[in-house]
Formats: sequence, structure tokens, C-alpha cells
Amino acid sequence: MDTLKLIDIIFLYIPPLFLSHIFIIINTYLYIKKTRWFTTNDMFVLIMWYFISYFPVFNWGFLVVHIIIFIETPMESKLIKTAESIALLAHGEHFDPSKRVALKGKTEEEIVLGYLHDVIEDSGDKFDYDILSRQYHIPDSILTSLQAITRDKTKETYFDYIKRLSIDGLARQVKIYDLEDHLYYKEAIPKSLIQRYEKALHFLKIEYNQNMK
Repeated sequence: MDTLKLIDIIFLYIPPLFLSHIFIIINTYLYIKKTRWFTTNDMFVLIMWYFISYFPVFNWGFLVVHIIIFIETPMESKLIKTAESIALLAHGEHFDPSKRVALKGKTEEEIVLGYLHDVIEDSGDKFDYDILSRQYHIPDSILTSLQAITRDKTKETYFDYIKRLSIDGLARQVKIYDLEDHLYYKEAIPKSLIQRYEKALHFLKIEYNQNMK
């Protein structure tokens, strides 16, 4: 009788436990495939998955959600990987902001421009539009938007720059991602820049659309 009870317990609890850990592996893989990098928040999410995984109903829910995310997230094309490599070379240890902006992108073009949006300004003589075109084969359409989102501080004020880039749809959307990222980490920037970024974001998200009506 005790042996039968033990067998019942093994078959009752061991398979769900095994399946729980399989779900953890699958969920983790899908998450890494989407973001390919870990932050403190990511680790917190994975730890929560680990504990919640002991409830099978949550496993199925998480799996479905992450499969949807995986399917809907643009896969990393050769162009995206090239743009990421360029950003790494251009920014070095200061690569993270470009990475965060790129990860907000919903299309290949937004992701690529997200990686490249500060490359011309921050890389000195390492990269220019000609090098990006001839050596790295960045499409002309994205280079046009890169020119729009790149500011020449010697020739235009910040808000003249914002108004100019707003005409380019791709540049405008990526700049919105960039400003949102700055304001998310506002404790690291001066108050004067916070006000500037908030005003620019308001223009790009609200005033621009009102003016276009």
C-alpha cells in the first residue's frame, strides 16, 4: 500500500515538476531571443517565472504569450546585426542607450535606425554616410532618415533640429523612442535637459500631429 502511494505521488508530482522546468527553459529562450541581453528587471522576471512555474496554468499562459511575442517581433536580419555591430564600434562602453532605443523598434527600419541614430554625432571620423553606404550597405532610405535625426550643433538650434527631423516619419518615430528613453532615466540628466526633452517629445507626439491635420 505504501509503495502504491509512493508511486502515485511520483506520477502525480514529478511530471508536472519536470514540465515546469521545461516551460522555464522555453520561456527563457524566447525572452532572450527577443532581447538578447539581461538587465536587473529581466532577472527579476525570470525569477518570478521560476516560482510561478509551479502552477501549471501559468505555464501555459506564459508560453502562449511569449510565442506571440516571438512571432510578432521582427527577427534579426543581417542588416540589424550590421547596425548593431556599427553601434558597438561607435559607442563602445556607451552602447546601451542605442541598444535600448533599437529594442523599442517595431520594424526592421526602426531597429536599424535605433542602433545608428547617434553614430555620426558620437563616432568622430570613424563613420560617415559614405562609409555606411559603401562598406556596410545601409540602404539609402535609412541613411536619409539618419541624416534627418543627426544634428549639426554648429548650424541649428535644438528645436530647429526637432522641427526638421519631424518631417521624416522614420526619424520622428525613432527620436520619440530616444526621448522616451532619456526621460525614463531622467535622474541621470540635468533638469534643463529634462524640460527640453519633454517639450520636444510633446511636439513630436502631439503638436506635430495637430499641425498635420
